[in-house]
Amino acid sequence: MKFSITEQPGRLFAIFILGPYLIIKGNKYNNTILIILGIIFILYELFWIINYSPRNVNIIITDNTTDK
Repeated sequence: MKFSITEQPGRLFAIFILGPYLIIKGNKYNNTILIILGIIFILYELFWIINYSPRNVNIIITDNTTDK
C-alpha cells in the first residue's frame, strides 16, 4: 500500500484556525504581542504556501507475513 503525505493540512490549520485564534485572544485580553504574533504567523504560512510546492512524503507499506 502506498501513501503520500504533505505538510499542507498543518499550514492550512495555522492560517485559518491558529492565527485568527491568536488575534482574537489578543483583542480579548488587550495584548498587542498576541495580535502581532497572529498576523506574522498567518503571513509566514501564506508565504510558504504561495511560493513553494508542498513536500511529499511517500510511505510504502508491504505485507511480509506468510500464512502457514
